[in-house]
Amino acid sequence: MAKPPQKKCCYCKLLKPLRAFGKAKATRDGLQTACKVCMLAYKRRVNKTEKGKATNRKRELNSKYGITPQEYNEKLKQQNGGCAICGGINKNSRRLAVDHCHKTGKNRGLLCNNCNSVLGWAGDSIGVLASAIQYLNKTEAL
Repeated sequence: MAKPPQKKCCYCKLLKPLRAFGKAKATRDGLQTACKVCMLAYKRRVNKTEKGKATNRKRELNSKYGITPQEYNEKLKQQNGGCAICGGINKNSRRLAVDHCHKTGKNRGLLCNNCNSVLGWAGDSIGVLASAIQYLNKTEAL
């Protein structure tokens, strides 16, 4: 019986079955040069460095919201370092979320987790939020 095709990992130098390698369009055989286990270990090491964190943040901001870290920081400065709704900051030292319209994809501002969650739970509905304000005004006197 013939052995299934194998490939040598560039990191661990072991021969492994082709299914142990991720896909890569840029290589001749269409597979990554390192096996999935070694790639995961490499990514974990790199992501712990400041340069790796900055690269990941830049990639995330660009792919999700189409902005650069400089544009994020400028928006944060315009909002005096706080949430666009309540003015607060995240208590768990996380960055403010980039709020965007789900219909148009346009960025609106930076929000703390609580305010971002409120908009999300309300489905960005002005009617739901107006009803919530009316409810709070009505029950405030109780």
